[in-house]
Amino acid sequence: MSITSVNHFFLQVGSHDHLALVGSGQAAWGNFRDLKLQDLKTAFDQKFYGFFLCAQAALGTIRSNGSITFVIGGASRSAIPGTTRVAAVNAERLVVMGL
Repeated sequence: MSITSVNHFFLQVGSHDHLALVGSGQAAWGNFRDLKLQDLKTAFDQKFYGFFLCAQAALGTIRSNGSITFVIGGASRSAIPGTTRVAAVNAERLVVMGL
């Protein structure tokens, strides 16, 4: 996914009322002890930056009274064994949604 391709997509869609972002990527499952930085980076690239790029690109085509809805996983709000990496990515998206 590139900024150019995402912008092109929204230009093709044109004016719209709402955007629901429900995407997912390669989940980085596993225990914190076994966390590999590259796996976490891949999860961020796919889950966090995908949402970010789509939301930012949609701002140019969404109507002024429109909305953007972010759907995230529950791992960011509860302690589930083996979901450290998934929770980190989901929690990061929560921070951005508040901006």
